[in-house]
Amino acid sequence: MGQDKLFHFAGHAFREIGHIARAADAYWRAGVASGRGSYPSPWGIRSIARAKVCFKDVGELGKSDNMHRLEWEARQHIGASWWQKPILFLWDVTSRYGTKPGRWLMSLLVVIVFSSIAYELMHRLLWIHQEQLWTSWFSAIYYCIVTMTTLGYGEFVPNHPVAQSFVVLNVIVGYFMLAVGVTILGRKILWR
Repeated sequence: MGQDKLFHFAGHAFREIGHIARAADAYWRAGVASGRGSYPSPWGIRSIARAKVCFKDVGELGKSDNMHRLEWEARQHIGASWWQKPILFLWDVTSRYGTKPGRWLMSLLVVIVFSSIAYELMHRLLWIHQEQLWTSWFSAIYYCIVTMTTLGYGEFVPNHPVAQSFVVLNVIVGYFMLAVGVTILGRKILWR
């Protein structure tokens, strides 16, 4: 039996007798031992996931967040299929797998600024039809936020295929950012 499995079963034993902090450390060591310089094995990922919960249970939320990141980084590199890898990459970039609200907020602001600039440019190219008065940058930011949240009041309508494609992309990005925000909020509320 390898060292990783010994640590894993030691974690079970510590958890059974109520030594949750020691169980967390044993599970963490099992995850590290299974990787040996690279990413943990599927067995090691399970150990890291258990360490995450044990660290949360003893109130070491920083270590729990670190285990959460380690778990998802390993899942991205060894267990994810071809279509999951880009999603996991974006989740990492935007919020470190739901553990960094500041990073998520900055990512959201970058998306809003970039999309607002694109909408202003599309308006100047007459690719967006307007029912109401377009007030330069304010209307571009407003249209971006209304589109990302899928409210769609209808004052502004894309009337060019490029603008329509960009709106679809903006809605998809908006859903993704909303999902990441809900993940962060859920982790912060449920785990604290």
